Amino acid sequence: MAFIRVLFCSGVLSVGLPFSTQATECADFDISADPHLMPVTEQTLTPPSAADTDVSLQLHDGLLKPQLDLLLREQFGVQAIEWRASTQHLWPTVYLLRGASWRQLLQQMLEPYQLRVTLHANHTAVVDYQQSQRASL
Repeated sequence: MAFIRVLFCSGVLSVGLPFSTQATECADFDISADPHLMPVTEQTLTPPSAADTDVSLQLHDGLLKPQLDLLLREQFGVQAIEWRASTQHLWPTVYLLRGASWRQLLQQMLEPYQLRVTLHANHTAVVDYQQSQRASL
């Protein structure tokens, strides 16, 4: 089972897999991920009940950046996005993400690429790699 660490401090929300942080004054919460990430196949064509999922997002094969940018702008109110990670990551197929919240969908989208998004109170977001990924570069 994967765990997600969510940090909120001084108006900054950082969503990503467990990573070390120097901000010791921030409260952190480990919540278990309940992925509803499912490929669209004959077995999954039956729609889930409302109790199973509240939001869904259809992704298409192609660059991840424009799809992630659109999600951040439409669902999180982001006006400016700074990319500190590669903008060349590709989403490989048509895929339906489902989850209980937009934050959960965002995490499902970021996890395969070891990315994290930091949302700031001034409607900006920073997309970069998780700490463990940057340490190995």
